[in-house]
Amino acid sequence: MRAFPPGKRLAEADVDAILREFWPDHCQLRRALVERELLNRKDGVYWRVG
Repeated sequence: MRAFPPGKRLAEADVDAILREFWPDHCQLRRALVERELLNRKDGVYWRVG
């Protein structure tokens, strides 16, 4: 989770750009991170939990 420093808020497009480096289906990965409560989101803004 080094790609998402604690306290940093990112737009969905920025999150997608980071996740594309790790997995071809970045949308699936983003959803999984939110479902597993590693990332939070509200109004298109994402941040690391914890």
